[in-house]
Amino acid sequence: MPNVPYCWQKKGEPIELPSSKSKTLQVLGFLRRDHTFRFYYAEGSVDSLTVVGVFEDFISTLDANKKSVIVIDNAPPHVSAHFEAHNNTLGKTEGGDL
Repeated sequence: MPNVPYCWQKKGEPIELPSSKSKTLQVLGFLRRDHTFRFYYAEGSVDSLTVVGVFEDFISTLDANKKSVIVIDNAPPHVSAHFEAHNNTLGKTEGGDL
């Protein structure tokens, strides 16, 4: 049965969806203040290697002349040793830091 975490339904009238086997698709994204959304997807699980790659790509799209802030939560890939090791170099540019 597919995982549908949020859905409105009337009491006593369950909503059912047919299910089938498929690959897991994960979506990671960044929402900007102008309401544009940059997303990345990965099949299977997302680990710190994937997250660091996504961050590196996203950071490369930012304007180096503008101050940017990225807020992250405590998801396991965000607090991993690999992410922490790259955290010190992510966003470093000739003109300053992210």
